[in-house]
Amino acid sequence: MGTGVQAVAPPPPETARAVVAAGDVAPGTPLAEEHLEEVELPQDAVTWSPVGADALVGRTVAVPLAAGDPVTERAVLPDGRQVPAGQELVFLPVLDPPVLQAAGSGSTVRLIERETGRTVARRATVRGSVAPDPESPDAVGGLWVALTPEESDAVAGAGGAATGLDTPVAVVLVAPAGKGAGALGPDDPEKSDDSRTKVAG
Repeated sequence: MGTGVQAVAPPPPETARAVVAAGDVAPGTPLAEEHLEEVELPQDAVTWSPVGADALVGRTVAVPLAAGDPVTERAVLPDGRQVPAGQELVFLPVLDPPVLQAAGSGSTVRLIERETGRTVARRATVRGSVAPDPESPDAVGGLWVALTPEESDAVAGAGGAATGLDTPVAVVLVAPAGKGAGALGPDDPEKSDDSRTKVAG
């Protein structure tokens, strides 16, 4: 009889269930079951917080998704938020945490190019915010802002680079008239924007 060494197969790698895009999905699309696919991935490859498909159906896609891309909370708007007709949804990185706390969903903001002082969006509505991901240094926090196509182009063309707590675009929160410059919140479109508070974002 032989005395060969018997090979022992290594245990299978641990996996985690994740939801990915079943195909290409454009921003502004309400997610349906056919847009989503649940897959098993190596646990080490799942560096985000997985979300179940049931929690994603009906949510509005905020970023372009390609087939196989993970669908996470960062890829969709907060529940119930929609992209207004005739507008585009733009993610504006905000590196200063107090700005994210102040600019809540429904607030109106003015966007100013830091390099030139030019207003690139006079009255834009915040549709949602994203907190920084502490597990991914590249996943900065920011605001989802509804802009016209012309405003989107202007924001995209804003000069300068992000340094420290500065980004190329500064955020100015527009306060509802009659509540004082320090009272920030959802904007009343019937009121003047004379009362506003600037924060570095």
